[in-house]
Amino acid sequence: MAAFKYWNGTEWKELALSEDLGWTITGNDLHNTLLGNVGIGTTSPDALLNVGNHTGGSPAAQAGTVARFERWGDLSIELMGNTENSSNIYFGNHTDTNMGRIEYANSEDRMSLYAGKVHHMTLKGGNVGINTTSPDAKLDVDGEVHIGGHLTFTNALGSLVGRADDVGVVQITGGSSLLDGAYVTVNGNSASNAGDLALTSGAAGNIILSVPTSDPHVVNALWNDNGVLRISAG
Repeated sequence: MAAFKYWNGTEWKELALSEDLGWTITGNDLHNTLLGNVGIGTTSPDALLNVGNHTGGSPAAQAGTVARFERWGDLSIELMGNTENSSNIYFGNHTDTNMGRIEYANSEDRMSLYAGKVHHMTLKGGNVGINTTSPDAKLDVDGEVHIGGHLTFTNALGSLVGRADDVGVVQITGGSSLLDGAYVTVNGNSASNAGDLALTSGAAGNIILSVPTSDPHVVNALWNDNGVLRISAG
């Protein structure tokens, strides 16, 4: 007959018979037939499994909470695997257990986020990758980026650079005239240090200006002055 026992420091003492506590053994499986919550370190479990007791008082668990972990102080949950494999937390539903996932790849020191079974974001080596698992810059985005505010460079030299394996394009779209919001501003850091707009290309580099002739703020002169591109506004 199965029984629960505890070690008193000298010998194992019987706590209760398994059937007295609602436990049933079926083959190698152990399950409980009683309805209710299990508490470890608490006499008033508020979830199916409630571990610990927050001595400062605890609010009621959220509806649908299956497991709750409490501690007065720092609290950690550890997932420990070996150095060659990944640790994962899966999110799913009644038809698919792998709809979303948080993965930590120990061999690469990489953390990735998946949603809808698709990879979306990766943290690796201090870099953030969107739609790439191997970001090679502080922010590496594989796809279009929409910015609703300003893009600000705060270091000494800020630049927009096209990839070496593709054409680098910066496209600025405004309204019907330049004053409606399509503009590029190049500022120097002092009165004696003017701002430069530079295009460098291993092949033919082109500057294309396309503005309505009726706009009084259009460029009316563009010329080369000893290797310096001069632009004069109307």
